[in-house]
Amino acid sequence: MINSCCILAHHQKSEALSAATSVAKDLEAAGIKVRVPSNEAEHYNMPGYASSIDDCKDSDIILVFGGDGTILRAVRWLDGKSVPILGVNLGRLGFLAGSEREYIDGLVERITNGKYLEQDRMLLEYEIESVSGGVVSGHALNEVVVGWGTQPRVLRSSLSVNGETFIEYASDGVIISTPTGSTAYSLSAGGPIVSPGCELILVTPVCPHTLFNRSVVFSPTDVIELRPDDEVRVTVDGVVIDTGQYSRITVKASGRTVRLLQFHENAFYRILSDKLSINQPVPRS
Repeated sequence: MINSCCILAHHQKSEALSAATSVAKDLEAAGIKVRVPSNEAEHYNMPGYASSIDDCKDSDIILVFGGDGTILRAVRWLDGKSVPILGVNLGRLGFLAGSEREYIDGLVERITNGKYLEQDRMLLEYEIESVSGGVVSGHALNEVVVGWGTQPRVLRSSLSVNGETFIEYASDGVIISTPTGSTAYSLSAGGPIVSPGCELILVTPVCPHTLFNRSVVFSPTDVIELRPDDEVRVTVDGVVIDTGQYSRITVKASGRTVRLLQFHENAFYRILSDKLSINQPVPRS
């Protein structure tokens, strides 16, 4: 049973803010406590729903209005807290969203009646060690990207698996992604599309300066370690973590998952078919 709901929205999308306000009223009418992080309530023009971060993270569900980037922001914001997320896609592709804009009017009814499916998505756990010994760690739902730093040059890096050297890359970067992230940067770099229900680690080079330009699929029990020979920029789920000289970047499957809600079975394949136009008829000669 859902007693409380936290709302997050894209600050700069008027459609997202309008939808958030409308759904908040429907939630209140259904007897569900509505919460908005106090530092964001003014941006949404919803000061009456302002709540502490801790209270928001203790909600029974989080509704996110925006695109995939807004959902990724919600995942970072939760920081490992296991709260179901239902994204309402108001962007373009919406691979992470469980609902589209046409379902907004009946959204609360679907939620209160339990008319949704829940899917756990694997996370990556990363650890970045600088040459000075400092360590930064965290989690990624889509990918960890290691690319050239402040100077555009070929990045040479050594990739090891479970402590043994596997391949030496000369490329513009290396993408280490989850199945969820296979439709993000990895896809544009030529990587395969992977069902988000799988558990694996996908490594894809970016513009490799070699004839070997294939993605490699690793087991979720494998530990991937990248050792760059120059300054690099590390980006996690589209956000730059830092730029500098690092001795190693280690990535492995996390013991945590993200709980995403959706309204339809096979929603992932519907999005592939509809939005990537992969089901277009072959023209006849």
